[in-house]
Amino acid sequence: MSAAPPLRLGLATACAQGFADLDDLLDWAVVRGLESIELNVADRAGDPARGFRLAVDALEIQAPVIRTGLAARALTMACLAPMGNPLVASTPQAAASRRLIERCIDLAPALGTRVVKTFAGSSAGQLVYGLPGMPNGDPRTPLPVELAAFAEVFGALAERAAPLGVRIALETAPRGGGEDKLAHAPWLWAELFQRVPSAALGLAFDPSRLVWETGDDPTAAAVAAAARIVMLNASVAPVLRDGRARAGISGDNGWRTRMPGAGSIDWAALLRALCDAGFR
Repeated sequence: MSAAPPLRLGLATACAQGFADLDDLLDWAVVRGLESIELNVADRAGDPARGFRLAVDALEIQAPVIRTGLAARALTMACLAPMGNPLVASTPQAAASRRLIERCIDLAPALGTRVVKTFAGSSAGQLVYGLPGMPNGDPRTPLPVELAAFAEVFGALAERAAPLGVRIALETAPRGGGEDKLAHAPWLWAELFQRVPSAALGLAFDPSRLVWETGDDPTAAAVAAAARIVMLNASVAPVLRDGRARAGISGDNGWRTRMPGAGSIDWAALLRALCDAGFR
C-alpha cells in the first residue's frame, strides 16, 4: 500500500493583497514556510489591493512556466480556484462561470494539481435555506429548483473532471458577496451528493464557519463528511458574543476571521479525527 500524501499548509492567493506578480507572491510564501498555493483564477486579472487572481488566458499560456516556478521553490499547486457563481439567475454570467470552471478542470493536471475549488452557487442566496420561519414550499425558498439546477450543472462538470482524475471541491463557507452558495450546511451537502454522487465532487471544508453558524465543535460534521472532503480551509472564526447579540447570526458583527490557533477549534484533534476517518 502506498503512503498517503502529506498534508501541506498553503496560501489562498485571493487573500494575498498587494502582489501584482505571481513570482513575488511565491517568494513571499516560501519565506514564510508555506508549502502550497491555491491559485485564484478569473476571466480577468483582479485589483492586487483586493487579492491576487490570475486571468485564465494567462494561466493557459504560462502553465509550464508556473509549474517550473513552483517546483524551483519546492511548492505545490493545491488547487485552481475559479470562484464564481455557476447557478446565478443571470444566464450569461452563469455560462461564463461554468466555462471558467471547465477551463480550470482542463488545465489543472498541467499545473500539477487534481483539485478545482469553486462555489456551488445559488440563484436565490444561500441564507434563505437556513432561516427559521421559512417552511417548505415558501416561494422565497425554491430549494427543489436550486437542487435541480445544481444537479444539471455539476453533474456535467463532474463528468468532465472524472476522466482527468480531477476533483471539484465545493467551498462550504456561507456568505461571500454575490457568490451565494448552496453547499454551506451539512444537511445540504447530503442533498447535493444525493443528486451528484460522482466521486469527482467533494468539499473544501471550512470548519471555522460551522463554529459561528452552529456554535458547535465542527469535528463531528467533518468526520461524517470525511469521504467527500478534498481540502481544508485553515482559518477560525471566533464568535463575538456582543456583536452577535446586536446583529444576530446573519449579521457581519458576530464573528471575526482569524488565523488557526486564535479560536476555539482544536486543530490537532480535528485532523486526527479526519485522518482516522480516511481523509488524505
